[in-house]
Amino acid sequence: MCHECGIGESELPSLSRVYNEDYAHLYVSYLSQDLGHKIVKHRVQELQKLTNLFGWESHRCSTLDFGCATGIVVREARELGLDAWGYEPHAVFFNSHHALHVAPWIAINPESIVSTPFVVSFYDALEHLERVDKWLQLFQPIRIVVTLPVVPLTMFSKDLPNWKHYKPDEHVWYFTDNGIHNFLAAHGYEVYEVEDFERKLGRLDALTVHARRIEK
Repeated sequence: MCHECGIGESELPSLSRVYNEDYAHLYVSYLSQDLGHKIVKHRVQELQKLTNLFGWESHRCSTLDFGCATGIVVREARELGLDAWGYEPHAVFFNSHHALHVAPWIAINPESIVSTPFVVSFYDALEHLERVDKWLQLFQPIRIVVTLPVVPLTMFSKDLPNWKHYKPDEHVWYFTDNGIHNFLAAHGYEVYEVEDFERKLGRLDALTVHARRIEK
């Protein structure tokens, strides 16, 4: 734990144990609730806003939802006409019970994504990743959107194991508000917008940050 920078890193969980059928079932159940519907709608609107505002900067106007799970954000974004794609690293979401993933716009292998995405979204995904630098170097997006739970400063220093979102079986990274800014800056991205829409909906400690690539 780096208390000064607000970044904590834990040992990599046993992914085969964590991301199983039970995990997928809970995720699907959550998205089927009213809160889940509202969150998906807002995330799609975010991606639409980004492509509308910044699409003129580059011919690369596509979006990639990293860790797209059931693919619902990608599907609804495409229904609105966005050039949206998804990548899900955990195979449990590709079985017959979650057939939404069997679609040409969902990639099982990241190398199969032909076009470089303009925006990469990490919705409840970045905190699960061991090598964030690997994925950012692979995709090199101009904009990124990250939604994740942030640790209250008082709990980060002394009481992290009692925090609601402390999940050592799932999360590799833990951040305070300033910590996610510092983390993205270390990976070449500058936060330019912060919003707490999902927190206002009732997701405790949820925060969304928009960041742009720092051009050298």
